Amino acid sequence: DKTVLNGLKSEAKAVYDYYMIHTATAYVTDASTLANTVLELGGDATNTRTGAFKIAVAAAQFAADKADALATLDTVPTYNYSTEVMSNTDATAAQALTTVGSVVEVAFVDKDYTYKAAAEKLVEYFKGNVEDKDDFDADVTVKAYKDASGAVAGIVSKAVLPLGYATYNTETPAKVTALALTGAYDLKVAYAATSANEKTAADGYTFPAGAIDGKFNDVNKWSTAAVDASNKTDAASVAAVKAMNAAKYASYVVGKDAAGVAYADKWLKVADALAEAGYGYGAGYDEAHTIAVPNGTVYATAGEKMVELEKYAAKYGAEKNAEGQLVRDAAVVQKYLEKGLAAIAKAGDANAAAKYTEYTGYIYNAKSEVIANVLTFEKDSVKKAVELLIADYEADEVFFDAELAKIKGYAETYLAKVEAADKADAVVTAYEGFLGKIKDVKTADELRKEYTDAMNAETDSAVKGLYTVAANYATYVNTNNGDDADLDTTTLKDRVAEMIGESGVRTTTEIKALKDEAVKVAQGLPTQDAVKAAKKALKAAIEALPAKATIADFAAVQAVSDAIDAYDELTTTSHGLDLSAYNTAITQIVSAYNAQFAQQVTTVSKTDDVAINKIYSDIEAAEEALDDLTATVNVVYMDGLLRTLDGYLKNIKANEKEAVEKAIAAIPLNVTDADKATVENARKLYDAYVAKYTDLEAVYDATTVNFTANTASVASDGYNKGYAADDIAIGVLTAAETTLGLNNDPEENAKAYVQDLKIVARSAKTSKGVKVTIKADVQKLIDEGFTVEYKFYRSTKSNAKFGTAKVTKTTNTYLNTSGKKGTRYYYKAKLVVKNAKGEVVATTPLTQCLYATRVF
Repeated sequence: DKTVLNGLKSEAKAVYDYYMIHTATAYVTDASTLANTVLELGGDATNTRTGAFKIAVAAAQFAADKADALATLDTVPTYNYSTEVMSNTDATAAQALTTVGSVVEVAFVDKDYTYKAAAEKLVEYFKGNVEDKDDFDADVTVKAYKDASGAVAGIVSKAVLPLGYATYNTETPAKVTALALTGAYDLKVAYAATSANEKTAADGYTFPAGAIDGKFNDVNKWSTAAVDASNKTDAASVAAVKAMNAAKYASYVVGKDAAGVAYADKWLKVADALAEAGYGYGAGYDEAHTIAVPNGTVYATAGEKMVELEKYAAKYGAEKNAEGQLVRDAAVVQKYLEKGLAAIAKAGDANAAAKYTEYTGYIYNAKSEVIANVLTFEKDSVKKAVELLIADYEADEVFFDAELAKIKGYAETYLAKVEAADKADAVVTAYEGFLGKIKDVKTADELRKEYTDAMNAETDSAVKGLYTVAANYATYVNTNNGDDADLDTTTLKDRVAEMIGESGVRTTTEIKALKDEAVKVAQGLPTQDAVKAAKKALKAAIEALPAKATIADFAAVQAVSDAIDAYDELTTTSHGLDLSAYNTAITQIVSAYNAQFAQQVTTVSKTDDVAINKIYSDIEAAEEALDDLTATVNVVYMDGLLRTLDGYLKNIKANEKEAVEKAIAAIPLNVTDADKATVENARKLYDAYVAKYTDLEAVYDATTVNFTANTASVASDGYNKGYAADDIAIGVLTAAETTLGLNNDPEENAKAYVQDLKIVARSAKTSKGVKVTIKADVQKLIDEGFTVEYKFYRSTKSNAKFGTAKVTKTTNTYLNTSGKKGTRYYYKAKLVVKNAKGEVVATTPLTQCLYATRVF
């Protein structure tokens, strides 16, 4: 009786609404009570399936917990954080908070973050983690919501501590008698108690009943005042450690021979470098302070490499061009020298050589954009890899649309992380994270199998129910109407599984609602006559094959392949036809292709890369077409031809590389204007080589990914193999270009100019409305051929929902005449600089512009 049923639904809805308004509010503020609440409702928090009502309660709980966590993280103040670069110790502490297992998700060590920037980065990271906790499977359970709420609480507990004011009594030591929380939070990692007796940040300011021992004088050690004080303390600590090192050195060298003293010199260099890096005794580097080691070799290599790095920096830091100007930026050379010495000292003998090589590369390229270009290449390669991977998924229908949409969402999230990365390893980490997310998404084949297994299972389920509906309907039609539907059960199950997958629904409730669609599947079953017709068509296609097939007969062979697919689409029952003529025709076509391509490879010029690549792509296309006909096709000979062509192409590349290297070698040591043509020719050849052989697609290949224990691990042996710019050392070329003034990039100059541009935007009320003016000295940009656009924005909120009000190239003013009277508007403006092609070269951020408000 639907009337009674609807009445029960209304009553249930009323009960639910009452519960959410009058009861749920009590527990929504406390995630730990969720399990008990669900039990009170007659459910089981560990169940894999629960009722919609209990799911809704759990979902409301999680939504409240998530919103509360994000609001809490938004209270972290960073205005009082120091703008000095973090110490290595504090960077290590910050990085530990973003390390999951062995994977560093956000690197802080050796990144030169200021304390303020690091705090902002940590808040961004924690908020991102909270946001990620709503990534549930479609058939979500109460337990999943409960676990997610617990995870969110764990993130907040790990990230921040509440700020409060304590009231003390007069006892010794003083006891806290009351605590007033401010509702504000701060980063836990930045706090340290001022004495052993006081409550630490780890206590989270949760107190037992009654009087409490301890004071609440915890200090934010990342604040400007604390860092300033710490710097003075650190300087004294470094001096003390060095003094201890010197004492140990003096004691050790007594009675030692020349070799012993030489080793002691190396040891002292390492130990003092560690002291400069902030490591003292008991800070994880005790071994550095144990000089009396067997045979005196533990810090030999590290000490030697540090000396070599100093010599290298001195040599290349002093290199000058023909005009007597330094080729490299002295400040950058010094920066990498300091970082390199610390890195070698920390690496010890085992990895000292690798760190030496790494930092000599940085020092050598201190004059160029090589490092930045590598990072750009890595980012572009990942973007291309993600783009191609998703394109392959779409073309091969690897996932159903619902799952593909989820993967595209992951792509958007992780490509944003790629874009924000400031080091190549961060790009790799983001890509690995993306692949790890994909790993957990079920493919179409996995879902089809899951649904088919459910239909074959003895236990009832929503999926099996749909199949029963479809099968019963087909049987009913056959019994009552005399239709001759082909009731091949395997075909029906395949079609029901496909229907569920394509529908996009994944929860039990949603699947149950697909009964009408299940009936449509049954209605769409092929008739026995259709199956017979498909078999007849296949037989005709086989009989149409020529006695000896050539490449020209490929269409006839393809027709048989299509007929086989058409028959298999209708039923899983074997057609029973003899396919020997079809298989023979494929073999004959393969032989014809072998002969054709063998002749082309034999006659092609080994220096004609255009012709070679044409043959190469033709062979690959033929292999792909043949593979579509049958999985057992033999293309071994064609693969051999491809390897031969690969050899030709490698030789061409090697010759072109040699030509570039010779052109660079032809540049004299001290260049003059007379050498301009030689330098320009070398640059032309080098740029052509890079443009031709840079291969974004060759770098990140998802097929090389191995997943172990739910962790994505990307093979690292080929990451830069597509970066042709790294094939040839161009230090001589770039130095010569610097001398001749040939490597001044106008667009880079424009970016630098815009970065330092002083901008003022003001608004004024006029008789016609509000006039906004933006002023900046842009004539230099216009004189150099750039176009400057003025963009104006307005909003009724001080810092949100700014919409574009006007874009103009002809005037630096905007008159707002369409505002609502009495409404206060907020205005912002920025400049956009474009090159002759209309491409954006530089943009000033809105935050650089002053904005004013006016009541319209």
